[in-house]
Amino acid sequence: MSETTDGTDLPESNVFAKPWPLDLGLPGFTAVDHADIEPAIRAGMAAERQEWEAIATNEDQPTIANTVDALERSGELLERALTVLDALTSATDCPDLDELEEALAPEQAAHSDAYHLDSRLYRRFKVLDEMVTQAPEGQAARDADGTVIDAEAARLIRLTVEEFERNGVGLDEADTHRLKEINARVNALKTRFSVLVTEAMHAAGVTNVTVPPTLATTRPHGARLTLLETSMSRGTGEAGRPR
Repeated sequence: MSETTDGTDLPESNVFAKPWPLDLGLPGFTAVDHADIEPAIRAGMAAERQEWEAIATNEDQPTIANTVDALERSGELLERALTVLDALTSATDCPDLDELEEALAPEQAAHSDAYHLDSRLYRRFKVLDEMVTQAPEGQAARDADGTVIDAEAARLIRLTVEEFERNGVGLDEADTHRLKEINARVNALKTRFSVLVTEAMHAAGVTNVTVPPTLATTRPHGARLTLLETSMSRGTGEAGRPR
C-alpha cells in the first residue's frame, strides 16, 4: 500500500495514489487505467471528508491558517481523480466512464452537501468575517494568531460566507433533507445530459482533435502507450529533431 498526500491508502499500482510528476501538476493521461478512477474518487471523497471534519472540530479560534488555508489544501486526491474523469468523459468515447460518472453523480452531490451544509465550517468563516467587519477604522483586521487579514483574504472569506448561505446552511432539518434530495436529482440529470451530448457528438462524427480516436479506445493499456509513443515520434529523427 502507498500512503497518499491526503492520508488515504491506495494500492501502489493506482496511478492516483501520488501527485502527478508532470509540469504544473498536469495529469499523465496515458498512465491512467480506467479501473483506477473509481477507487481513487471514493478514497478522495473519504479523505476530504476527514479533512473537513478536522477543520470543523478544531477547538482553536478560527484563523487564516487553521481554517482558510487548511480548507484550500483539502481534496487534492479527489481533484486529481475528477480532473481525469471529467476530461476523458468530455473528450473521448469511453462508455464505461460515462456509466461511472452517472453512477457517482448522486454521491458527488451528497459530498458537496456535506461541505456546504456544515454549520460548523460556516461558523468558522463567519467568525473571521466578523473580525474584518468589526476591525477599528483605519486598522487592519487580525485573526487569533495575529495574522493580518488583508483585502484579498477578507474578500475570500466574505464570498465563502455568502456561498454557504446561498447553498442552504441556515435551513431547518426538514428543508435541509429536501434540499439534499433536490441536489442529488439535479446532479444526476446534469450528468445524464452531459453523457447524452457526448454520445450525440460521437454519433454525428464530431472528431476529438486532442486525442486520436484509436488512442482513446485501444486496449489493453500497454498497447495504448505503444500507440501514443509511435504517434508522437512521427516525423522525428533518431535525435528527436524534425526531419
